[in-house]
Amino acid sequence: MMLSLRFGSRLGLAVAAGAALLPLVGARADIYVNGAADTTVQSTLAAEMQVVYAGQHFTPVAVGSPAAQEGFLANDCTMGILPGCGWELGPSSTVDFAVSLIPLTASQVSAYNAGLGTSSGPLIQFPLYGVPVTIATHAPGITANGQLVLDDGALCGIFSGQLTDWSLFSLTVPPGGFSIVYDADPRSGATWLLTQHLHAVCTATNSAFTRIPVPVTSNFASLPVPGGVAGNSRFIPASGSPAVQQALLASGSALGYIGPSYTAIAPQSPVTAALPVAALINAQNRVKYQPTVAATTSGLTHFGPGATHTAVPTTLATASDPTAWVPVNPTPSAGYPIVGYASWILSTCYASVGLTVREYLVSPFSPTTHLSIIANAGFSRIASSTLQSAVSSTFLHNTSLFNLDLQDSSTCLAYPGR
Repeated sequence: MMLSLRFGSRLGLAVAAGAALLPLVGARADIYVNGAADTTVQSTLAAEMQVVYAGQHFTPVAVGSPAAQEGFLANDCTMGILPGCGWELGPSSTVDFAVSLIPLTASQVSAYNAGLGTSSGPLIQFPLYGVPVTIATHAPGITANGQLVLDDGALCGIFSGQLTDWSLFSLTVPPGGFSIVYDADPRSGATWLLTQHLHAVCTATNSAFTRIPVPVTSNFASLPVPGGVAGNSRFIPASGSPAVQQALLASGSALGYIGPSYTAIAPQSPVTAALPVAALINAQNRVKYQPTVAATTSGLTHFGPGATHTAVPTTLATASDPTAWVPVNPTPSAGYPIVGYASWILSTCYASVGLTVREYLVSPFSPTTHLSIIANAGFSRIASSTLQSAVSSTFLHNTSLFNLDLQDSSTCLAYPGR
């Protein structure tokens, strides 16, 4: 999602390099904050923005995670985010933040620090929401969450095109074939989270994939299924979570993968035709889980085989590495098995909007309205209280004394800012 946010003088905050946070007396010029985020979390992020900046103008535009990353890392909104940069400041405006379901790589961080980082300060990355990738259905007789139960073998068979009929599952529904709706955005964060799990669990015996292990990718159409995804009429393309939901509803019998806020698992789904979701059997403990907030939190904190970045950074050396802050857990030992984080990507120093960005970042840590917005959309907070505390002390309040916090008054003396 690209957010173009126009904030009026209500905030009354100003900053100078190295200065304390000072209230402004009287009006000031409007501040514009532009950012990009994955379609899976677009509506929830927008709802939170409305709480923090009630009555202010903003226009959310959804993009895939790699597009959000690339636009931010290059500070260029023409890079897959918004052709022509049709927001309020035009093509010269900055890309102030990104929210991605795909963590940054070490090479991306190194390239940024050697380039834009020399003027904007160190790169920041930390989790925002815990995200389950749900398996949503639209078929005669499937009306309730958890009515369809799938294990890893079924998931691998379905998404490789091997399993194609409801009669293959223990369902009291009319037998018949079903289609598979996939996110056709070649830079989809939801696809990346799904294939991360398929990579870990699919084999030559439980799937029809022509290459094992299944590649981890943001482009579902590139998956090695017999005849190719595009050549199989059972695969229906739809770009982004809203389009996937509409394609499922338009199909007489189909399933697909989608963010929770477009399904019946979200306590307050923003869409009227919320889709029922499958329960998935966690192969590590053989327990079935629906993608609830509690099961998502459990999946993010119970690390299984292949998990990386599981240790909370506690030293300056580890805290200074943006890749160390986002755990990746392809096969949780308990909890819902297809989970990940939507993570903030930011610069440390900003020329004018740093305090506005910081005000928003601090607000979700207040356990009131924001918690209900996040949970009602089907997402969790940062699952680990230890990780949540470390994020707050390192990037928001500097009680860690690492001087890595956003708009740090000491660090940002050396940088003109983004």
